[in-house]
Amino acid sequence: MQLSRLGQQTLIPDPRVFNPFGYWSQNSGRGAITPTHLSNAIAPIQFQRWAADISDWREAIKEMELPFFPFTTKATRIYIDTQEDVFVKALIYRMKELVLQRDPEVYKYQIDPKKPNSGKKKVVSKDLTQSLNAHFWLRDYRELVLDAILWGFRLIELGDFDSTLPNPFPNMTFTRPENIRIDLWKGALLTSVPYYIDGIQVENDEIIKMFNHFIPTKSNRGVSKVGYGMLYNISEYAIHLKHLKGWRMDFIENYGQPTRVGTTNKQGKARQKFEAFLANPSSNQYILLDRGTQDEVKFETATGSGTGTGWKSHGDAANFLKKELSQLALGHEDAMMTTPGKVGANVTSNKDGFNESTMEQAINQKQNTYSNFEIAKMNEISFPAFRKLGRYIGYKGLDFVPDGYIYGLTNDKEDQEVARRFTSHYGAMMKCVKDGYDGGVQIADISDLNNLLPEITGGFIKAEPKKELDEKKDSKTEIKKDPETTT
Repeated sequence: MQLSRLGQQTLIPDPRVFNPFGYWSQNSGRGAITPTHLSNAIAPIQFQRWAADISDWREAIKEMELPFFPFTTKATRIYIDTQEDVFVKALIYRMKELVLQRDPEVYKYQIDPKKPNSGKKKVVSKDLTQSLNAHFWLRDYRELVLDAILWGFRLIELGDFDSTLPNPFPNMTFTRPENIRIDLWKGALLTSVPYYIDGIQVENDEIIKMFNHFIPTKSNRGVSKVGYGMLYNISEYAIHLKHLKGWRMDFIENYGQPTRVGTTNKQGKARQKFEAFLANPSSNQYILLDRGTQDEVKFETATGSGTGTGWKSHGDAANFLKKELSQLALGHEDAMMTTPGKVGANVTSNKDGFNESTMEQAINQKQNTYSNFEIAKMNEISFPAFRKLGRYIGYKGLDFVPDGYIYGLTNDKEDQEVARRFTSHYGAMMKCVKDGYDGGVQIADISDLNNLLPEITGGFIKAEPKKELDEKKDSKTEIKKDPETTT
C-alpha cells in the first residue's frame, strides 16, 4: 500500500478496500473500508439493549463456548447494561484510577562494566521516559487497553494519523465488541452485522495490525480463545442488585406512601376535581368537602397493615452484593463501602513504622495485577505495532519505546519496599563486619563485601575505623599564682 501526502507533515495510507463476505455496499456515503477506518465496515444497525436476568447470563457463556462459530454477542448485550449501573461504574473508575495514577517509565537492563559479575541492573532512561509522558493522549490509549480486562478483549482503532496535531490520532476509538467474533482458527473477525460468521481478519494482516491493536485476555478455562472478561462475573451480582432495586421501589410505591381513600356523591366536574386531588394531592393543595354529598378523605399508612419486615432484607442483600463486587474488583470488601470502626482495624507495620491496613494491602495487590496486564500488553502488542507503523509511514516520533527497552509503570510503594529491604540488608551486613572487627576478625578481601552488596555503585574500599578516644591527649597541668595575693 502506497502512501499519500496531505500537506507537508500529514501522512495517511491510500484507501485499500476490503470486500469480505457479508459486507454492505460501500456506496452508501460512509467512505471506503481502510485499515485506518475498519469501523466503516459495520452496518448502521442499532444494537438492541435489554434487561437481562440470570438465565440470559448463563446462556451468554454457552454462546461463547460453542464448538463451532462461538459468539460474544449475548455477553456484550449484558455488559453494556451492566456497566451503566452506578455502583459498577464507580468500581470501574476506581479500577482504572489505580493503574492510571502510576506514571509510565522506559528502562532497560544492562551490566555494569565495573561489576560484570553483579548481574543486570534496571536503568531508567530519563529522556525516553520524559518524551513518552509528554504524549498526553497515551493516557486514553492506556484506558482502552485496561478495558480489555473488563470485556475480555478490546480492538483499538487508531484512525487517521496527523503529525501536525498534539494528538496524532484524533479519531482514536475502539471497535464495537458486538461486531467482533472470536474464531478458534482465524482469531478476531470484524463482522458487518452481529452473528455473521465471516469478516475481516484483524490479527492476520500486518497493515491492519499497525492501525488496529487487538488486546486479548487469557482464556478462562481453555475453551474460548479469549477470556470472558471481568464484567461476566460482575454482571451476575449487578443483575441481583437491579432486581433488589426494583423490589424496593415497588415496596415504597405500594407501602411506603399512605393510601388515599375518598368517598363522595359528587357528579360531573366536581367529581373529577375530587378524583384529581386523590390522584395527586401535591399539585392540588386543598380540597373543599361537601357535607351534603358525604365527602370524606382518609390517609391510610402501612403501619399495622401486615406488610411485615421482609423489606429490611433488601438493604442487607444489596450491601452483601456490593461488598462481593468490591472484593472481586478491588481485593477487599470495604474498598468501596466502609463500616465504621472496621476499616484499618487490621494493620501491619514494618520495621520502618510504615503501617498499612489489610484493605490497603489488598488494593495494592490489585493495582499490581492490573498494572502488570497493561505492561505486558503494551510491550507485547502496542509498542511493537507503533514501531512498525512509524517505519511504515516514515515518522520516527512513534518509536516511543525503542528495541531493547521496556515499558513499565512507577510504583512508589514498591520502590519504598525495595529501599527498606535493601537498607535492612545493608545494615545487617555492616553490623556483621563491625562485630567481627571488634572481635578481632576482619574481611581479608574487600571485594567479598562488594559481592554481597552489588547495588552500591561506587563499591567499598578498605578504611581505618574512626577512633572513639584520642590516645595522645596531653594531661600536663600548670599552676599559676594570683599576682594580687603575692607579697
